[in-house]
Amino acid sequence: DSGRDAAAELDAIVSAFSLVGVRVEVEGELPRRPEVAAAFVRVVREACTNSCRHAHAKRVFVSLKDPDGPFARLTVADDGTGRAGIPGMRREIESVGGRLAVKRDHPFTVLAEVDVRGKADD
Repeated sequence: DSGRDAAAELDAIVSAFSLVGVRVEVEGELPRRPEVAAAFVRVVREACTNSCRHAHAKRVFVSLKDPDGPFARLTVADDGTGRAGIPGMRREIESVGGRLAVKRDHPFTVLAEVDVRGKADD
């Protein structure tokens, strides 16, 4: 089940970053659509990597909302400074029909939204 795989991958990201002293806090559930869940996880991984490598963040906050739609939402914010990797995250979300926005003020925040209505792979 790819939904479980995405959840396991998200857990692995949290564990991996804890090993280098970065606390990743996840609130909410991944979207039910497997391809959207996978895209969200890839964006979380990239955002966490950037937060650690470029922004020197110690805490990353991940919020997942409305997994059943109509719009699944992902927010990633951190306590660091500076950023890179936005084009790759934008491409990832656009590949599943969504859009990505960035708030560059403090806290730096990546926001993604994907319409998940009527496309469930049940």
